[in-house]
Amino acid sequence: PPISITASQTISADRKKIDIISVGRFDENKNQLMQIEIAEMTPDIQYMICGFTPNKTSENYFKNCLEKIRRKRISNVTLKKNISSSELVELQQSASYFLHTMRDEPFGIATVEAIMNDCIPIVHNSGGSAEIVDQNQLVFNNSDEAVQKLNEIIQLDSDKRGITINHMKER
Repeated sequence: PPISITASQTISADRKKIDIISVGRFDENKNQLMQIEIAEMTPDIQYMICGFTPNKTSENYFKNCLEKIRRKRISNVTLKKNISSSELVELQQSASYFLHTMRDEPFGIATVEAIMNDCIPIVHNSGGSAEIVDQNQLVFNNSDEAVQKLNEIIQLDSDKRGITINHMKER
């Protein structure tokens, strides 16, 4: 599939209004329920989970995500489904970090697009996304590790954040 890569300029930190964004089909394999679990453990961080529901299975998984948020009264997560490509790019450009929880993602198009929109990715330590990121401080094996990595990476000053994202863009 094509990847939307335009010559991106560095997006200034003051344009970053969303803490963490996630992008992917709502599906058990993409593991958005784990993202909601991570969000529950980091209540001071705002999450935007974006995805699409191409079939009944995806729609049911989306409803499970909504139900978990409602049941546990998690207030720092917003779910968006079936948004336009232009809205998705706008949201990515407004986010500081990208969270990807799928194990063994074959490639990781969403990870590459997030990097091109100046989102620092934090990804599961497997598959294509981990190979794309290729930095130990940005990969995790479980929810607790993800929370630890997020808390560490969010503490970076703007210079170190810029160095991190530019290193990945150059790869």
